Amino acid sequence: MGLTALKNFINSIRARYRRLSIATRLSLIFTLSILLTVTAIGAFATQAIFEATYNETISKLTINAEQVGSEIKKNLENSLRRGRFIGDDKRKPDHLLKVEKDGSLSSVWRDNFLIANLRNFRVDLDSLVKHENSIVVVQNSGTNYIVSLVNFRNSWARNLANKNENYIALWDFPEDINEIFEKNSLTKTAILYGVTTEGRLIFSNDSGISPLSFEERPLVQSFFKDTYARFKLPFRNGKNQKYISGYFKIPDSNLVFFVEVNKADVFARINSTVIRAVIILLFISLIAVAVFQFPLQNIIVPIINLADVAEHIAVGNYQFKIALRGNGEIGRLAEAFKKMVDGIIKHEAEIRSLSEREINSLKLKNEIEVAQNIQNNLLPSKAIKPEGLNIEAVYRPASMCAGDWYFYHYDKDSASTIFVIADVSGHGVGASMFTAILAGLFNIHIERSQKKWDLEAFIADVNHTIFSLGKSHWHISLIVGIHNDLEKAIELRSCGHVPAYYSMPTLQGLQNRFIQAPSDLIGLSAQVHSAVVKIPFPSGSKLLLYTDGLTEAKDSSNKNFGMKNLARSFSKNQNEQHAFLEKFVSDWEAHCEGIPLNDDVCVLLLAAS
Repeated sequence: MGLTALKNFINSIRARYRRLSIATRLSLIFTLSILLTVTAIGAFATQAIFEATYNETISKLTINAEQVGSEIKKNLENSLRRGRFIGDDKRKPDHLLKVEKDGSLSSVWRDNFLIANLRNFRVDLDSLVKHENSIVVVQNSGTNYIVSLVNFRNSWARNLANKNENYIALWDFPEDINEIFEKNSLTKTAILYGVTTEGRLIFSNDSGISPLSFEERPLVQSFFKDTYARFKLPFRNGKNQKYISGYFKIPDSNLVFFVEVNKADVFARINSTVIRAVIILLFISLIAVAVFQFPLQNIIVPIINLADVAEHIAVGNYQFKIALRGNGEIGRLAEAFKKMVDGIIKHEAEIRSLSEREINSLKLKNEIEVAQNIQNNLLPSKAIKPEGLNIEAVYRPASMCAGDWYFYHYDKDSASTIFVIADVSGHGVGASMFTAILAGLFNIHIERSQKKWDLEAFIADVNHTIFSLGKSHWHISLIVGIHNDLEKAIELRSCGHVPAYYSMPTLQGLQNRFIQAPSDLIGLSAQVHSAVVKIPFPSGSKLLLYTDGLTEAKDSSNKNFGMKNLARSFSKNQNEQHAFLEKFVSDWEAHCEGIPLNDDVCVLLLAAS
């Protein structure tokens, strides 16, 4: 019955454990690990502390017993001296007894030493002879004495009548022995007592130890069983209290000194220290468990997110946003899950009918054509004929939707023409969208400026818009300028664009050069630096503006058209009045050898008439 109940209990624990969440399981395992570690460390440390304290106490007891024993011996020796120590000359005894022939004792000195006290007083003369130079303590009727055979060399014994007779000298036992105990006691609760080897209690600092009860103490019994043992290991008294105890036989005497210390008193402070240490360790364990919750969330949250994603996919909701993050194995699991979802989506897309894909393809083609028509409408009308300036352009998109763009506008009242050429990063629909935004900003600027065109303000507006929308992922290079026919000059502002090529007639002939204008690209930062260049533009001058698709076009050997070929073709055809751009483009096309373009190409030629 008991075994069945135990099995049922274990099964119930297992069932409850299976219902726990992963977070709860990990927290439980971590907490138990911390507690077991703390318990093991605490137990080991406590055991080490207790053993060290026990060994230290034994050492202190040994030293304390020897110190007390030595001081007692010294005190007894000093009590026999006359004033200071002078050889072995003892002072006059407090009592002098004569040993009669029948072995009885008679008092020679001190009348108050009654004969009645001598009836039960016995002395072993052979023992006294053997321990002539030792301290021998005896007890008679509850009174302690130091006893010795009379040595006739002592000054006080030289006047005795018969030196062939035996005399026994007795000195009163010192009364300041307890002071020695109090001064040298290892602890306030230490029990100290002295016993003669004949089994008489001489002194004690514990009222519970009497001449009738001291023989029952385990320490005393141990001494009389094994008199060669110096110290006794812990024992228990009648109240089941554990003591650390020992004894020390005072050399050259018949006295044995005993000391007992309650083990609970010795380890009392250690117990409180251990309790505080346990509390601190438990507190640290709680903190560790609390801190563990933070990295635990990095494991649990991604798993919960995976479960949420799986539930949405199960009902066919592929539009659910997958926010899976993690490191290590969790990160790999998240990536694998993402790939699985992408694979499912791709597989479903592949099993769609061909007709549906064709419909979508037609829709996309129509939308791209619409976008292309809109982009073509962003280019200037060929009907615009500025006075004193001939403008020609070539526009070759690499795809149906391009990122290159140019425009110009003529104001008859001020005889000024504003023109711009730009290259949006990237290709395709995205680039064409930013091109449309740029064209819109240019037209707004023309209408808002009321013939006072501010190129710097235009560039600032374009940079702010592209930076806000493109988030530094899109950028534009451009050159914008104003031609003033009255002043016969052009003001240019460049923002990261390729250098324009400029030709002007002089007395020495035509001078050709690139206009280098280092500056910032538009859209990469909140502020943009543009380069300002002013050039004279008399009759016969030409200014060639282009995008990098022109110079980066490659031939069959993968060699760029480059700026050298540009300058060479320009110089070769610069005397052509009406077919300059046509022949220049022919040289470029001959270099490309019919290879498809990788980038859009836009060329804008301004010629002063």
